[in-house]
Amino acid sequence: QPGILSDPRVFGYLMSDTVRHAARAYAATYGMDEEVALQAIVDGLAEELREQFGTIETIQEGRLN
Repeated sequence: QPGILSDPRVFGYLMSDTVRHAARAYAATYGMDEEVALQAIVDGLAEELREQFGTIETIQEGRLN
C-alpha cells in the first residue's frame, strides 16, 4: 500500500523501527547493551543529518507511478 507513506512522518516511524532492530542486532552480535547500541546509532544518524558529510545521488526519481 504505497498510500500509507503519503505522510512523511509515517516513513519516519518505519525508519525508527529499523534503527531499533539494528540496535538489537548489534547488541546480540557484539555483546553490548541494546540501549547503548541504540544511542550510538541514533547519535551517528543525528550527526550525519546535521553535518551532511557525504553527498547523495538519486538513482531513480521517487514517485508512486
